[in-house]
Amino acid sequence: TVEKFCGKIVMGSDKVEAADGNWSPIGIVVLEFESLERAKQWCNSPEYSAVRPMRLESGTSGTIFADAP
Repeated sequence: TVEKFCGKIVMGSDKVEAADGNWSPIGIVVLEFESLERAKQWCNSPEYSAVRPMRLESGTSGTIFADAP
């Protein structure tokens, strides 16, 4: 679904260590899109909506958006 929206998987890893704060992830996936708008289109697309429940049911997770300056 990512490629359809001109995105790519930058990296994914289960070797994650929090340096400080309250966040203690056990893994991370970083996706890159050509724009913040394109990332939001992907996230709200029927294609991703069809598979999102699998991610949410498999554990505690979250999605954030970050826009490069």
